[in-house]
Amino acid sequence: MRLLGWRISMSEDKRSPFSEEFNLLGAVVDLTKAAAGSIAVHNKPSRIDDLKALVQSICESETVALSTLETLKGRLLYAAGHTFGRCSQLAIQLISRVSRRDPLVLMEEPLKEVIRQALSCLVNAKPRMVAAWSGRLPLILFTDGACEDEGRSVTHGATYYDPEDGTALMFGDYVPDVWTEKWRAEGKKQLICQAELFPIIIAKNTWRDLLCGRAILWFIDNNSSLAAVIRSYSPVLENYEMLVINAWLDVELQALHWYSRVPSKSNLSDDPSRLQFSELEAKGFKRCSPLYDLTRR
Repeated sequence: MRLLGWRISMSEDKRSPFSEEFNLLGAVVDLTKAAAGSIAVHNKPSRIDDLKALVQSICESETVALSTLETLKGRLLYAAGHTFGRCSQLAIQLISRVSRRDPLVLMEEPLKEVIRQALSCLVNAKPRMVAAWSGRLPLILFTDGACEDEGRSVTHGATYYDPEDGTALMFGDYVPDVWTEKWRAEGKKQLICQAELFPIIIAKNTWRDLLCGRAILWFIDNNSSLAAVIRSYSPVLENYEMLVINAWLDVELQALHWYSRVPSKSNLSDDPSRLQFSELEAKGFKRCSPLYDLTRR
């Protein structure tokens, strides 16, 4: 091949025939549904196998060289780009934090568990679907939490509005004891950040059939929980499990999420989070039961 006087040579293994599916730098691009306005991208199986081997080697070690962890971080970051949602962000952030310490990193069990979770999410993730712009209006969701009586009464709520068809839904309830007991396990009494994070994952779980594949505007009135869900990371241990669940749900829903701050007085979910429903019911919001069973992910 000649291009502007230069001769470009290409090895035979690079001369692949035209195909509806091809490999590109460790990713597989699937064009079989391109005519319908959708392209799928997923990780090459051999890349995932290599990542599995690296994770196994790291998690079987007591100490690991910093360079090895940096290699893992890069591979997790690259592989996550071919699935939906930042499913490896928790591991990447934690690796970045421990990498600042010494050239040789002690592999403590919490770090190993975060890495295993990231790998599991990647292995089970659906392909990233790149769809043509649909022109559909985004859904609008408000979430809120309340913590009273030094953490002994923790409630949460969410509201859903679809401007396309006018569907207006809400829920509000006490946070189940199985969750509040975890948050209070170390003597913690101020649970407002956890109470604000919780309705986000419950809203995604409760309305998953409605949220799937949509663009969504989320409005949250707590800065700590807002930062945690945007970064998909929090240094607070009590937030870890919810952020892992949130990553799994994002991979499943393949929705486009935009999270923003809303003043507490403007939060539509303030009343439901305090188990007050009459005002929103008068405006046409239908009350539904939150779905707490997260085993479907």
